[in-house]
Amino acid sequence: MDADAKRLKWRWILAAVGEDGTVVVMDPSKARQAREVRVDAKAAIANLPKWLDEANTT
Repeated sequence: MDADAKRLKWRWILAAVGEDGTVVVMDPSKARQAREVRVDAKAAIANLPKWLDEANTT
């Protein structure tokens, strides 16, 4: 899928679902990688369409 994403210029996102059913969309580029990959609340995307638009203008 990574090759297709590069070819089609797709952007990856992460979605986390809480026990109460709340969905939080996160930016994987803000993940910390060591022996495992961790994403904290700082990676949350408040406005997904805006985040996507900003990526297309840079």
